[in-house]
Amino acid sequence: MSVRTPPAPDLLEAKAKLFRGFSDRSRLSLLEALREEPRRVSERMALTGLTQPNVSHHLACLRDGGLVQAERVGQMLALIDDLLAAVAACGHDREEFPSS
Repeated sequence: MSVRTPPAPDLLEAKAKLFRGFSDRSRLSLLEALREEPRRVSERMALTGLTQPNVSHHLACLRDGGLVQAERVGQMLALIDDLLAAVAACGHDREEFPSS
């Protein structure tokens, strides 16, 4: 049996931040709102039903996890890449979601 070396602490921290971004319904709703195009704060508030302070708080968490980035043009926010857009789109091909 081979002995595995434990992952570096900074790698584990980066992974924890990434998954923290996906672990909250409000953050998922923000990712969903950003899935198709960059959005202004007012649009994100209208689409998610969150207040401006909540949007700011959750976006800080998403930025910390590397899930979103601010675009300089018009202070809009966008998903970082197509992979994240695909993750945010998970389940959209289903007509019904199982109840929890």
